[in-house]
Amino acid sequence: MPDKLYKEALFKDVSKIKPSKETKATLDYITPHFNKAIKRAEGNRKNFGILSVPVSSPEVADKSLNQSVYNNYLRWIEAGKPNKFVDFFRDRWAPLGAENDPKNLNQNWAPNVRESLKEQLGPEEYERWKRYNLVKIAKETYNG
Repeated sequence: MPDKLYKEALFKDVSKIKPSKETKATLDYITPHFNKAIKRAEGNRKNFGILSVPVSSPEVADKSLNQSVYNNYLRWIEAGKPNKFVDFFRDRWAPLGAENDPKNLNQNWAPNVRESLKEQLGPEEYERWKRYNLVKIAKETYNG
């Protein structure tokens, strides 16, 4: 169970945070991969696990997923990058022990996202992501 500061970080308002150029570049690189991995992990083509807003189209789902990756990446940075990003994201998106998860399926969410990322990225790039806590991409990763 996450401690109080960790829980606060999960729900921090990041609307006023101005990300650095490096953070923006990282987000531009990781967001499409995470978006696709989340959709696959959720396996729900109706709303892809999005519960915060009504999902009326694939475009709305993509926009919501992209914003969720963006916001949670900023929260993760602000919290001092605890855990790996995929686990931090899971704790917000598909928390273990959630009331709406009586069969404890959320325990599969992070492993499913990791597996999807591994397939998308290939073994070499995935290993790079792992070295940087799964998503803290080194400059050479997206420039070279």
